[in-house]
Amino acid sequence: MSARTVRVIVAIICVGGVAGMIASTITHHDGAALTFGIITAIAILCSMVATAVTRGPSRASITPEPALGISSFEAHSGDFEAEAARLEAAVDALVEAGTDEPSLRDLVRLAVRLGRADTIRSRP
Repeated sequence: MSARTVRVIVAIICVGGVAGMIASTITHHDGAALTFGIITAIAILCSMVATAVTRGPSRASITPEPALGISSFEAHSGDFEAEAARLEAAVDALVEAGTDEPSLRDLVRLAVRLGRADTIRSRP
């Protein structure tokens, strides 16, 4: 079941739940109103979990390109030498800003290994 399907089902449950809460309150059935409210709240939590699980962290939130002044067009241009020079310039800028260079280089090596593993895994 997709997250979109879950959201549609949750919207239907919420509309029914709000109607149920209103009708129960008008007829002075407080327990029923509370039950409709709890069911609605649980449905909304299910929607939040489904959305979080299917989307995961966005790549934009974990890539340092904007902070380093590299546009996404430039970063994906395919020119290996230019991208290597940009990466080295970014490492130099971070070292000048006070980052521990050996730790930063270890991080870059780990990122390269991870990228290679992802590329191999995503091949058809």
